[in-house]
Amino acid sequence: HTPMAVQLPISDAAQIAPLLAAVPQDQSFIRAAVRDAKTRLLVDDAAQTSVALLWPQHGGVMYLAGDRQPREGALADIVRLLLSLREGDNAGLRLAMPYAAWSAALFDAFGYAFAPRGRRSFTLTERGIAPVAPEPAVPLGYEIRQMDESLARDAAAGADPEITEYWPDLREFAQRAVGFCAIESSSGTVASAAWSADPAIDLMEIGVGTAPDHRGRGLADQPRRARGAAP
Repeated sequence: HTPMAVQLPISDAAQIAPLLAAVPQDQSFIRAAVRDAKTRLLVDDAAQTSVALLWPQHGGVMYLAGDRQPREGALADIVRLLLSLREGDNAGLRLAMPYAAWSAALFDAFGYAFAPRGRRSFTLTERGIAPVAPEPAVPLGYEIRQMDESLARDAAAGADPEITEYWPDLREFAQRAVGFCAIESSSGTVASAAWSADPAIDLMEIGVGTAPDHRGRGLADQPRRARGAAP
């Protein structure tokens, strides 16, 4: 038997219900997708399914489910099928990933078009299409700096008070986290900030906030891009 990724009717989702139910996150979205007759179902192999992908009609996010350790090549096979079905559509794919190890497998197969977007979701695009938009210029009158304890305190006082919900001790933030901010050159105050919600390792989840008086100027993207992260 040679495994082959195929598209199945969504009514066949009942046959792989244990795989779908085993995913530790996104269960409400998965159940809603299965109930929608317009959702498309892709599997890595119809006879011995180890990975399934739910492609809802709306929402812009596709949901992967399956064995924590799927058949070798299964993830790449199912994504290649998805890309072939989306031929001519250059919009990035948003894939909700149930297991961190799966991101490594997709990176091995599609590293040229791989960009992390949050804790479990990743963007894949067709070869030759940039996974993230070109970086815009920093707006006139602002500069980007890496946050130390003092700048983090300034950011928490205005641009993004949520920092202290994750990092009550800003000295620890300065030692263990990563943050960048956009500073108004004339006043020296933090106008916008992007910071890691957890100690930074290889991938990280970030928070972004902008002070009300500085919104609408494209600032929120600037400190985020300084780290090369995605929200």
